[in-house]
Amino acid sequence: MFGCLGVWVCKPPPIPYRLSPIPHSLLPIPHSLLPIAYSLPYCLSPIPYSLLPTPYCLFPTPYSLLPIAYCLTRQQSRQCGGFAIIPAMEIDERCKPYAEEMKTCGYCAEGEYLAAFGIKICDLPSSKLYLFKEQSHRGRVIVASKLHVSEITALSDDERNAFFADVNRVSNALHAVFKPAKVNYGAYGDTGHHLHFHLVPKYKDDEFEWGGVFAMNPKRKFLSDEEYAGLCETIKAALR
Repeated sequence: MFGCLGVWVCKPPPIPYRLSPIPHSLLPIPHSLLPIAYSLPYCLSPIPYSLLPTPYCLFPTPYSLLPIAYCLTRQQSRQCGGFAIIPAMEIDERCKPYAEEMKTCGYCAEGEYLAAFGIKICDLPSSKLYLFKEQSHRGRVIVASKLHVSEITALSDDERNAFFADVNRVSNALHAVFKPAKVNYGAYGDTGHHLHFHLVPKYKDDEFEWGGVFAMNPKRKFLSDEEYAGLCETIKAALR
C-alpha cells in the first residue's frame, strides 16, 4: 500500500508504468479520486495538471506530456485494480522539433485550445476527427494526423496511405449524410505545424462561396450545443 495526498491506495497495477521525466513523479490514481486529483508527490507539486478526457476514463497528466499520453480501456483498467496509467511511450522523433508548440496545439492538447474552434467527434486509425464550429458549410470537419508533423512528406508510405484512407472515409460519410455537390479539401498550416485537412462540403443551392475558395473562418454561422452534438453523432454514425 502507498499513500497519495492523505488517501491510501492499494493494489497497484500489475503491469509496468513509467514515471514522468519531471521532478514531480506521476503515480497511479484510482478513477474515483480523479475529479479531485490535482497534484502528486513528491510534495504538493506546483506543476499544473490537466484531467485528460478519453472515451474510457480520465487521468491526471502534466501539460507537457499530453501529446504522448495514453489511457487504458475501462476493462483493462479494471483488471489493473481501477487505475489509469501512462505506459512507457516516447514522443516520435519527427514531433520533437514542435514539442513546445504541441503544448498549446488544439489537436494534441485539445481542451480549451480545441474548444476555440472545434469539437472532437472521434478517433480514426491514423487521425482524429473534429467538427469545425463555424458551420457556414454544413458538415465542415477537420481530419488531423495523430502525429504533430508539418508536412505530408514526414509520413512514411504506410502512414500517408492510412491517413488518406481516413480522409476518404470521412468524405464518404459527408457525402452520405449531407449530399453536397462537392467537398473541398484544404491543408494549410503556415503558422501551426500539425498536419490536418479541412473537409468543406459545398452546396449549389447555397451560393455562399460556391465556385470559390472557402474562408478559413467566416464567423457567420454558429450552432447551439445540442445542434453540435447532433451533427457529431450523425457523422460518427455514418463512419461505422
